[in-house]
Amino acid sequence: MPAEKFQNKYRIGSKRASWHDYNGGEYFITICTKDKKHYFGEIVDG
Repeated sequence: MPAEKFQNKYRIGSKRASWHDYNGGEYFITICTKDKKHYFGEIVDG
């Protein structure tokens, strides 16, 4: 298991704000593709 192998040496804590409720709401997702190729459609009217 990774936890045993690295003994939690490389564990990074959560970057989430402790005061914010993350249940529900809206999210913005960024997807990066190799060579910035457009695989997911195109922008129409700005």
